[in-house]
Amino acid sequence: MRTPILLQAARLLTAAMLSTLALAAPAGAQAPADWSNVPVTHVEIPIPAGAPPYGSNIIDIDQAAHRLYAGDRALGGIDIFDISGPIARYITTVPTSAGANGVSVGASVHRVYAGLDDSEVAIIDTDPSSKTYNSLLASPNTGGTARADEMDFDPVEMKLYVANASDGFVSVIDGHTDQIIKQIGNLGPALEQPRYNPADGMMYLVGNGLDVIYKFDPRADVLVDTYDIVDPCAPNGLAINPNTNQALLGCSGGAAYPHAAVWDFASERVVQVLQDAGRGNTSIYDPTVDHFFFSARNNDDPNQPATAIYSGGAPVRFLGEVPAGKFGGASVAFDETNRIVYVHDIRPGLVGLSSFPLPG
Repeated sequence: MRTPILLQAARLLTAAMLSTLALAAPAGAQAPADWSNVPVTHVEIPIPAGAPPYGSNIIDIDQAAHRLYAGDRALGGIDIFDISGPIARYITTVPTSAGANGVSVGASVHRVYAGLDDSEVAIIDTDPSSKTYNSLLASPNTGGTARADEMDFDPVEMKLYVANASDGFVSVIDGHTDQIIKQIGNLGPALEQPRYNPADGMMYLVGNGLDVIYKFDPRADVLVDTYDIVDPCAPNGLAINPNTNQALLGCSGGAAYPHAAVWDFASERVVQVLQDAGRGNTSIYDPTVDHFFFSARNNDDPNQPATAIYSGGAPVRFLGEVPAGKFGGASVAFDETNRIVYVHDIRPGLVGLSSFPLPG
């Protein structure tokens, strides 16, 4: 693990290199497509009068079951949608003890998880043959003073990693027992997206506050290393392509330098800086189309949200973006069967989801 002195030295030594990376375009790269007129579909959910504004941080999809799960702060639960067709259909909302933040599907254990504002983790049964289908099974409390937030499920070790963003620790939940089996503390502030990497079997977590990536071994549930990103990314999102062993970092950054960055796990450094979109939140990778998706903001108009789409290969290419002024939202998910991109719709009076067909 690198010392603070070494981390600072790394920043100084690579600053010039990152500037070069930002200017270098991949060989044979084409101009981004114009997707400003991609048709957007709104899917409404019932919200009672007087409910607080709809909002959530993460949505996730069970691809085999054709179900989309979304955290709901207005109804206080997890919204469930049927996405077997090209237009999502709202099914129900499973109530939780507090507003939901991060959401993650554990398909192999028939669970969907949600980090709640009261530091609990809601665990919902997703087995259609079960008597408790679409109901709350357990809600272990992580013991934090603030929310349990973003998370990811390791399908090999059958464990869920949950980041307590403001409390600086990670909780590990056993996918079979629904119990917290380990907590890893003394991490930095503003913990964001954990993400399992099938390429090496490790769990990674981005730390916005210190601009770092944490590496955990889920077999022993220990912190293995902490990597300084060097690039001033302040990541919120982390999406991993295991075939290239690279990740798209969804940088939050500032208005002066909005961008996304590509992290290479083999060389343990940023290898690309993409200045087409930035100041965003979540990012995901989908292997069926070999694309990264990033909930970001348009760099030509920083007040305009946009869903940025990139190729998944090395080097990563910016393909284009769909302006999100029609729907807003800070999260993205992709339905592999119907090739539909989903985002939250948080416009006043239009509570629910918005979706659009994958362009191109």
